[in-house]
Parts: sequence; structure tokens; C-alpha cells
Amino acid sequence: MSAAHLNVVLLEISNQLNNENLESLKFLVRSQIGKQKLERIKTGLQLFEVLIERGRLASDQTDYLANLLGQIHREDLSDKLNSLEIQSGNSDNDISDAEKGKIRTVPLIGDLESSFACCQGQCFTIKYCPTRGRY
Repeated sequence: MSAAHLNVVLLEISNQLNNENLESLKFLVRSQIGKQKLERIKTGLQLFEVLIERGRLASDQTDYLANLLGQIHREDLSDKLNSLEIQSGNSDNDISDAEKGKIRTVPLIGDLESSFACCQGQCFTIKYCPTRGRY
């Protein structure tokens, strides 16, 4: 999962936390975050930022927060975070090294204008010129 995608989910989670939820989360992390810092935290986003700074939360490390949310009986938010990890694990952008080895890149024929005029842009999408019959 990308950091930007994580931020979107963290914002959604923060917006769904009430004051009691936030206070419970702060109580659970009190051994990891100093008292003064905890007193300054007024939103879920602020708490998440501290967890990121402390290395407890990252785009590839959401289990800690998911567990905390479960402990305060916000399984709905925990599930939202967990489903995000599952979705990112199935991403089409994650190509195995074996599959990457099969990919062959070839240069486009000529300049962009002549390629486009020749076959209406198919040279760009398949990297093969159907009009000229070659790469």
C-alpha cells in the first residue's frame, strides 16, 4: 500500500473516532509516548503521526494500530485497516521477479508523430507497429 493511500484511510479512521475512543487509544499507548506529548494530542491524526514517528505505523506496518482499534472495540475501523492491507497485497503493481524477467521492452519506431500517424497510436500501447509489421 502506498503512503498516500494509508493517509486517506487514517483520515477516515480519525474522523470516525469519538473523544472516548481517542482517550482509550492514548491510554493504551501511554508506555510508548510521553505524558506531555499525549496531553497535546487532540485528534486521531495527531496520534497516528506520533505512531509513525515512533516506527509503530507505516504503509507496510498497520498491525499495531489495527490491534489497538480492536482493543477499544472498534473492530469496524480495525477491519477497514486490515482490508486495506489485503487489497494492497493483491495489487497488480506487485510483479514477481520471475514475471519481471519475462517483460521485454522495445523502443518505439520513429518519433511520436510518425508512429501515431502510421497506426493511430497502437505503437504506444503494444510497442509493435501493426502497419510496419515490426518493433
